[in-house]
Amino acid sequence: MQNLADWLLPDGNGIELADRAAELGCKTIVFSSYLFRLPVGSASRHQLMMKPVRPQEMMEVVRQAIGTPKE
Repeated sequence: MQNLADWLLPDGNGIELADRAAELGCKTIVFSSYLFRLPVGSASRHQLMMKPVRPQEMMEVVRQAIGTPKE
């Protein structure tokens, strides 16, 4: 399982969402334009990506998180 979340959501905190997903065993990716504002240690269990994110970069991070199928 995989979870993608933006840190600053209109109705909540993406780190809290990612924390809940990680507790359920999901691999998590948090992205934001404001990663430099994250409290120290608040996202240590998540893969972080700085926005803007290129589609190919996102695909590569997801492939690494879930593994690539053997051909």
